[in-house]
Amino acid sequence: MDSLAPKDKKQIYEVIITKWKKLVKKVLKQDSESIFETNQKAGPLEEIKFWDKRKDNLNHIYTQLISKKLIEVKTFLTSQSSHYIGPFDKLKEEVSQAKDEAEDN
Repeated sequence: MDSLAPKDKKQIYEVIITKWKKLVKKVLKQDSESIFETNQKAGPLEEIKFWDKRKDNLNHIYTQLISKKLIEVKTFLTSQSSHYIGPFDKLKEEVSQAKDEAEDN
């Protein structure tokens, strides 16, 4: 990536962030009620499993969000006046809040 012109690098990073953001949003939209919609016999054990899996997924996502590589990408995009920084920061906050919620359940 370092051999690319800044404009091209910016565009690639923005496309990747857009795709990744959509995937993360899918995870954020999942809720425990969906268990009962797909399995009417689901009980408390299935809900506990849901929250454990959600916690693991969100912790993994959050670890990526605070990784050195992603911080470098964010720093580069900031230096290029990218409009993706604000939505990216918002996504990071949403993941953090959902992660806390999953840990509390």
